[in-house]
Amino acid sequence: MQTDFKPCIQQLYTLFSSGAPPQTLIGCPCCTTTLTQTKWHQNDVALIDASSISDYTFKAMSTYGTVENFRYFLPRILELLASQQLQIDRSLVWSKLKYGQWTSWPIREVAAIRQFLEVYWNNHLMQTTDFDRDTLLELYDLTKNIKWMLELWSLDYKSPAFKKTLQLVVDYASPNGFKKSDWLIEEADLNILNQWLSKNSVSWEEALSYYEAVDPLMAELIIAAIYAYTL
Repeated sequence: MQTDFKPCIQQLYTLFSSGAPPQTLIGCPCCTTTLTQTKWHQNDVALIDASSISDYTFKAMSTYGTVENFRYFLPRILELLASQQLQIDRSLVWSKLKYGQWTSWPIREVAAIRQFLEVYWNNHLMQTTDFDRDTLLELYDLTKNIKWMLELWSLDYKSPAFKKTLQLVVDYASPNGFKKSDWLIEEADLNILNQWLSKNSVSWEEALSYYEAVDPLMAELIIAAIYAYTL
């Protein structure tokens, strides 16, 4: 089941945007217009349109504004990212968080961002879309911890997340696991990933029996995963 973003977005607004909007944003005068800056400075950050907040995010901290400014706008950035209205690639948002050293911020703020990331990852797993390894690697790079991602990844073979497990294995696994050369993650986290996969694979034969009767295409995917992982 997908999780509603609203509670964690509201918490982000409470923590980051409850004060007055920034009066000025210092930066390169060639990189924006007076009209755009006017949109950035409106009283309710939640009303800034997707185009304007996307433009700000692209410039944030590197050519325009400070970390404090970015923190103020962050809830709106993440809200539009969650609703797929942001007009820039999500990887740029993650890179801005890293640039702003988000893990060094106050504990409650870090916890609120982590909650957003957990909902974002859970919803990716529970969607019917194909597995996207870039999402996994981007969130891993942002948090440097794969354990929380695997804890949210359901092992239930009737869950939408199960198909993503199979796709992960078919596309990227070698016999008995993943190789370090194929993954930009630390050795310890790669070991955790391989241990998780080993635990997951125990149910594949049972899943095959189930899907042979109800979904032949899923059954074929399971067979492909078993072949990729064990042969």
